Amino acid sequence: MNYSEGSGKQYHIAVGEGEVGKYVILPGDPKRCE
Repeated sequence: MNYSEGSGKQYHIAVGEGEVGKYVILPGDPKRCE
């Protein structure tokens, strides 16, 4: 099922291409990333 069909947005974060800045801050534990 495609929840973002027609809107061009990701349903779980409700943003589309061009709506997020060049840089973002992602909180969390850096040790969990590879």
